Amino acid sequence: MLQESASVPRPVRVSLRVLIPIATVATAVVVVLGVWLVDVALHRNDVARHVRLEDGDVSGFNHDSLAGVVEDLANRFAATPVEIRAGTVTFRSTEGSLGVRIDRAATMKAVFDARRGSAPLALPRWIASLFGTVHVEARLLVDKDTISKAVAALVPAGGGEPVEPTLEVRDATVVVVGGKPGTGVDAGDVQNALLDNGFEVGLVEITVPPKDRRPTTSLADAQKVADEANRLTELPLEVSVGSATTTLTSEQIRHWLVPATTGGRLGYSFDNELMVNDLASLLAAGTTRPSDASVTLGPDNVPVVSPSVDGQTCCTSEAADVVVNALRERPTTGAVALPTKVIPPAVSTADVNALGIKEEVSTFTTKHPCCAPRVQNIHKLADMVRGVVMRPGDTFSFNKFIGERTVDKGWVEAPTILDGKLAPSPGGGISQFMTTMFNAAWFAGLDFAEYQSHSIYISRYPFGREATISWPSPDLKVTNSTPYGLMIWPTYTETTITITIYSTNYFTSVTQGDQSSQFSGKSCSSITTPRIRTYLDGTVKTDLFYARYQAREGLLCSDPLPAGVSPIPVPGQPPPSVPPSATTPTTAATTTVAPAPPP
Repeated sequence: MLQESASVPRPVRVSLRVLIPIATVATAVVVVLGVWLVDVALHRNDVARHVRLEDGDVSGFNHDSLAGVVEDLANRFAATPVEIRAGTVTFRSTEGSLGVRIDRAATMKAVFDARRGSAPLALPRWIASLFGTVHVEARLLVDKDTISKAVAALVPAGGGEPVEPTLEVRDATVVVVGGKPGTGVDAGDVQNALLDNGFEVGLVEITVPPKDRRPTTSLADAQKVADEANRLTELPLEVSVGSATTTLTSEQIRHWLVPATTGGRLGYSFDNELMVNDLASLLAAGTTRPSDASVTLGPDNVPVVSPSVDGQTCCTSEAADVVVNALRERPTTGAVALPTKVIPPAVSTADVNALGIKEEVSTFTTKHPCCAPRVQNIHKLADMVRGVVMRPGDTFSFNKFIGERTVDKGWVEAPTILDGKLAPSPGGGISQFMTTMFNAAWFAGLDFAEYQSHSIYISRYPFGREATISWPSPDLKVTNSTPYGLMIWPTYTETTITITIYSTNYFTSVTQGDQSSQFSGKSCSSITTPRIRTYLDGTVKTDLFYARYQAREGLLCSDPLPAGVSPIPVPGQPPPSVPPSATTPTTAATTTVAPAPPP
């Protein structure tokens, strides 16, 4: 009997030539994946390799390093100059001033995202980074508010600013001078052009279509302003200062008008400085000069202070406002009084009161025959000097005050001692005034910067205590060495000249000490006169004064003493001893300068 046979599977046979390439590929894939994973793990926080940001390689930079690069780029970019051409004009600015800047965060994100991504693209991008370079551009932002303001404020080099209409006075009428449009640009056009240009750190040049910039004020509005100015100034205006009055014509008023812009709109005002200066000239007759305070002698021979008086002149700066307000309000009657400037006196009442001129401190009188020509000169000088005030520390030069004596100046000829002899000259006789003044000042305790005695003794004068004057020298110079002011007050009669000095007493007494004499030259006498001053605090000081007299008229000190002629003695004393030879060399009989005053 026949049996059915079982089915047996046949063994599969794989060739080694197939298995070896597969194993190689698998191994390579595993290796690549391993390297990729390790590289990603090591550099997950760094920039991928072969990445450039604008003009610099940033491969492998960490976050802080990349932030520093981006900050530097941002600063350089902000300073980049921009030249905007609009038609025939050019505007200049910078990227930063126009509100264009680098977006730091977006730029850094773009750099870190370069060559990276999620599966399935991450591995291919990594593999690509091994062979090529990726360039990343800086991301930009624009502040629209900043760029709008910046563009609106641009002033082009070629005359893009619009010219506003203005006002002008022609033929005494206010007229409009038309303006003209300028050239500008649109902020949106500039923004788009800058963004299209992208990042650049050299000069950026862009071209945009021009846009008219219209004047703020239209011609119609400007004409309204001109019409208003003409109406305001069409009628004359009468103004006054003190006793002076003048009428301002419309032409004069419009001469002061100037265009002005307020809030970008045309208007007008007035040139205050020009107005005040013109008013001062037109109303000069209303100026009154100030009067200085002074001292005079009252009816009881007591010094009286005459107060100072302020002067006034046109005008203060407020006068311009007064005129403009009057133009608007148009007073119906009377002149408009303008505010005046005060002219202060050079010497105020307080200044004079502070001098302390309140009482008589000395007086001295000399006598002379009546009615001689020399008396006219004495009286003329007394009238000139009366009321002279000397402040503390002042030195008063009589030659400087009087000047040269000439007939043309009203001085008459009278005897004068010239070269030791009497001879006529204009102003002769005023030495008597000087002697009187010398003694008044002497007893007032004053000091002398310069004095000289007569060369011939004249019996009507105090012996050894007198002074003369001539032109240009010798001079009499009196110094007020007291802490108070003083006033010189000469009076006269037909036969006397008196000089009184008023001040505040500074001394208890001023007296003369014993005089002495000695022989001088070949024939003269030198007289020494002590002065004893006792101060209010009891201090006593003595100073010396000197005079030199010829033995007689015409006999100079250099001439030998004739037989029978003696040198001039101190009254009550014998003549000074004459040396046997009487040939002592002559010393100059000129000016005596007093020693420095005591402190």
